[in-house]
Amino acid sequence: MSDTSKKYKLTDMAMEWRGHTLYRIRAVVDFGKIRAGELGGWIEGERNLSHDGLCWVSDNAKVYSRAFVGGDATVAGEASVYDSAEVVDSVIIHDEAEVYGLASVDSDARILGCARVYGGAQVSGDAVVRDHAQVFDNALVYERAQIYGRAQVFDQACISGDANIFDEAKVFNCANVYGNALVFDQAYVYGGAKVFGDAKIYGHASVSDNAVVFDEAKVYGDSRVLYDSRVYYNEEIKDSIVAMRWPRGTECTAKVVETVCKAVLQRFDAESGKPLDDTEK
Repeated sequence: MSDTSKKYKLTDMAMEWRGHTLYRIRAVVDFGKIRAGELGGWIEGERNLSHDGLCWVSDNAKVYSRAFVGGDATVAGEASVYDSAEVVDSVIIHDEAEVYGLASVDSDARILGCARVYGGAQVSGDAVVRDHAQVFDNALVYERAQIYGRAQVFDQACISGDANIFDEAKVFNCANVYGNALVFDQAYVYGGAKVFGDAKIYGHASVSDNAVVFDEAKVYGDSRVLYDSRVYYNEEIKDSIVAMRWPRGTECTAKVVETVCKAVLQRFDAESGKPLDDTEK
């Protein structure tokens, strides 16, 4: 690339950071809100920041290793993007946030506060990850989902729609939370569980295995919803264990009834699909 087609240059101002030599950048042309001569943040080399689009690294932000910032993305504050992470489109990485590993952040997503996005995680759409939240492994967060507080989303979990995961909640394995669902306090959603609609999972509750919680259902206290259970409508499960097993290939259509301080485990005959007489509590 010729000098005339470049929008910034590396200055002589250098610093050592985590074993890498970084250089402060300076704009050489006007673009967007940036004016020629304006100092930017720190990068290791021109491979880290595209000369196309309005993308920029400002303040004391750092982009290094094999990381790439392109499109109209902004990395600012004390934020860091490194390893092989990719930040493109109109993304904003700000404050002390870090994006690293093989993570990718695109569209209009925001990574703020002390949030961490790493591993092979992907954050896109209008999603926001902030505070001390972490999204990692191969987790997906997209559309308008928000992850905040000290929440963690990892493994192959997927958060979408207008779902909010916050406080110290965790969503992991292959769990899927979407719609307007809320998972908060110290609640866990994991396995192949699904939580959607206007459902709320909170307290020390957990939803796991192939359980599904939806509509305006609430699961809270020390509740556990597992196996093939379905909790929906405006059902409330408090301090209970709901554990329904359904024969393979049979869809559960019965409404789960609230149980208080009891474990409900209904077993079915694998061939006939009829319930067995024994119930464990």
